[in-house]
Amino acid sequence: MCSVLGIERSVTAAYQPQTNGLNEKTNYNIKRSKVQTTTTFSQFVLMYGKEAVFPAGVPVDLPLSNTVLPVEKNYVMYMEERKSRESIEEATLENIAKLQEKHKVAYAKRMQKKHRDLHYKVGGEVLLYNIRKRGRKGGRIELDFLGTYIIKELCGNMVKLANPDNVTLKE
Repeated sequence: MCSVLGIERSVTAAYQPQTNGLNEKTNYNIKRSKVQTTTTFSQFVLMYGKEAVFPAGVPVDLPLSNTVLPVEKNYVMYMEERKSRESIEEATLENIAKLQEKHKVAYAKRMQKKHRDLHYKVGGEVLLYNIRKRGRKGGRIELDFLGTYIIKELCGNMVKLANPDNVTLKE
């Protein structure tokens, strides 16, 4: 039937952009014109300094202009565009810095919840992490933490431990 009517049949799928290039190009343009949360500007605005105009947004009966601007007006327009681009760039850098600070605070909160400060006291009982288990093959049988130890002395961030028989561990 297709050969009789002169139709070339092609299969389209989500991951075959070669079958529908116009649609893929449109999707790409839409993604470029979408406002990003980090910069609060679209990629198009950052690149060209103005909002993108899509074919659907242009009136059909818009007359074409053949006027050529004098060099002076061209220069003035160029300088205005340059100033607007510079202001957009400054605003973008400020927005990025704000968001980075926000992410930094959120990360610190998450880490603070995960790793809380522990305050040890002399005479307190603690478990000792079994470091030998970490790199050893077949170390699944060994315990993650070793016995109950008593804190003998605090030295800054380090502690000296003793077993229940009051024998101090090696440093």
